[in-house]
Formats: sequence, C-alpha cells, structure tokens
Amino acid sequence: MSHSRKVGYLLLTLVIIFYTPYVALLLREGGELPQDFFNFPAKVPTVKPDKNYLVIVITSLLFIAYLLLVFFPRIYGIRPATTPPPRPPKTRLPWWFWLGLVLWGAIIVIFAAKLSGPKWLLNWALLPLWWGFIFMLDGIVYARNGGKSLMKNGMAELFAMGMLSISGWLIFEYFNFFININWFYPHAEIVPRDEFLLYAIVGSSAFIPMAFEWYHLLLTFPRINAGYRQGRKVKWSLTARIIILIVAAGLLFSMVFAPDSLFYAFWLGPLTILIIVLGMLGKWTPFRAIREQGDWNPLIVFSTVWVIQGLCVECWNRLSYFQSIAVRFHGGSYNPGYWDYCIPFVNFYHIFNMPLLGYLGYVPFGIYCFIWVITMSFVMNIKLPFTMGDHE
Repeated sequence: MSHSRKVGYLLLTLVIIFYTPYVALLLREGGELPQDFFNFPAKVPTVKPDKNYLVIVITSLLFIAYLLLVFFPRIYGIRPATTPPPRPPKTRLPWWFWLGLVLWGAIIVIFAAKLSGPKWLLNWALLPLWWGFIFMLDGIVYARNGGKSLMKNGMAELFAMGMLSISGWLIFEYFNFFININWFYPHAEIVPRDEFLLYAIVGSSAFIPMAFEWYHLLLTFPRINAGYRQGRKVKWSLTARIIILIVAAGLLFSMVFAPDSLFYAFWLGPLTILIIVLGMLGKWTPFRAIREQGDWNPLIVFSTVWVIQGLCVECWNRLSYFQSIAVRFHGGSYNPGYWDYCIPFVNFYHIFNMPLLGYLGYVPFGIYCFIWVITMSFVMNIKLPFTMGDHE
C-alpha cells in the first residue's frame, strides 16, 4: 500500500473519531445542537452520580492489576532482558537545566506564597511552569545519557512534539463536552475568554513533550530499560481486531447517550481505534513489539510517564489554590488555568484535586501520547530519529 493511501486511511480514521460523538449528539437532540454546548472553557461543575460500589471495585481491581504489572511483572510472565543494556556515561547538567529550574522554581514560589502578582506572569503561569520542568527533565536526561537528549540531539523533534501536543490535547477538551464535563476551570474568568483560549492552545503544547522526556529519563536506568523485555507474544486475529474496532467506535458513539456510565470511553475509544488502524497499516506501535518480540518494555514504561507527571501537575495545580480567602479572591486561586474535577462514581479520597482512582486514567493517556505522535508524525511526514530510532 502506498504512503499516500495509508495517510488517507489515517485521516479518515481521525475524521471518524472526531465526528462520531458529534453525530450521536445530533441524533440525541433531534438534529439541533444544545445552546452554548461548546462553550469553552467550562467554569462550573455538573451534577454527577454518587459512589457506585461496583464501579469502585472494578476500577480498584484494574488499578491493582496495573500496579502489579509495573512492579511485579513476573506475575504476568514478563522478565527482564538477559543482558541489561550498558549504563551510559554521566556528564554535567547543561545550562538549560538551570534555566528550567529558574522558570519552574519562580512559579512554584509564586504559587506557594499565594502571591497575587505579577499579574502578567500569573495569567500565563503554566507556560514557564511546564516548559521549565521540561527543560529540567531534558537536562537530567542529558546528564545521565552521555550528553544525549531531545534538546541536544532532537530539538526539531521536541518542537514537533509540542505542535502535535496541541491537537492531541484539545481533542480531549472537545470530548469533555460530550461526557457532561469531567473537569472545569473555575477561575478562567480572571482573563478574557479569547486570551484563555490562546492560553489553552499554547499551554497544551507541553503535555506530549513532558511524556517523552519522562520516557527518555526512565530508560537511562538500566533496570527499567531492561525490565520488561521478555514476555508473552500476544497476537490478535484480524477478526478480533475488527470486532474490537467496532466496539471502540460504538462506545465513542454511545457515551453521548450515557455520559456518566460510559465516560471512560473517550479515554479508551480513540486510543484503541488508532492502535488497531496503525497496526493494520503496518506502522510500528508498542503493541507490535509485543506481538513480534514479546517486548513489553515500550508499552509498560510509557504507560507510567503520565502517572508520574500527573502527580506532579496535580500537585502544582493544588499549590496555586488557597482556601482561607477563597470567597473573596476568585474562589481560591489567582491562576486562571487552575482546574478541578467532577467525576462520576469515584469522586472521593482525593490526592490533590484528583480522586485516587482517577489516576488510573493517566495510564491510557500516557500511551495515547505515544500513539498520537506516531499517528500524526506519519500523517505529516515528521521524522523522529532520536525517539523512534529504527522504528521510523
């Protein structure tokens, strides 16, 4: 199959993913969109169902099964490589690590001190916070990886990831409307709506770069780099893949009619569809490594990156909140990008603002970041030699 035809199939897949919930909404509403349905940003929580113990038990068991996979992979028949990779030589931290520390540290101090200014900086605080942290992570990768990192050896890749990250995240902001708002921005009125929209676009450029920086950093630890290299080869027949594809698309459609019961579909549906279509087109994904070599390392390591980063961003987000004078000053934050959650069934035992069981959602999101980059770099013919290596 030619490259252009493969690109055409992927573009068609993206159109289907994007419009499936939209068509479902039109059918639900008799052909007319509800007034202000796509009013971004969402600023107030929606009413959600209370605890559901069946959902809590199932989600808890899935979370436990995932943690066992990460920390005790031998339970699943996954073993480390026989010969661990050599430990790369270490070098000094580069200058951009210190630049990132200043940018990140300045915002952390402002958040921790609950300062109300400088306003121009607070209104855009997540940019220096997140990108400063990316610079720091990259600097640590550079120091641990013999002077090799994305900023040193793949600056064009890092820039491309930032651009791809924007579309990769905004599609979730779009899906958020169809699941009756699972997260919202209660202090977005601090800045004009147009400015917040620009802030969201530019700020979302950090999500995928953070994921890949963590991935490269984790791989500098030989035990992690070798930890999941020998496992069972899992192969799915074409019939099974087509059935899973139809189910995923069906869930994406159905979540509009049952947004609380099927809210998880927007995390799993697009990811599953893209994985199967990429596999059918012969593109490399972490699942191909499992199928052909029994190598679970790319999948498991990347699945952890946003669980780790999620704890970080949730901590920083909560740090920008203050409760003692919440009513007087914008409900508790000078940060217009501050977010909160209203998640059905599991909205209890919070770590920062996120419910404990909600952190399981960061597992598919981390994998999604990898799959989205593979998809869009192929569609846009972007080369990622530092990250993808022989898998280009």
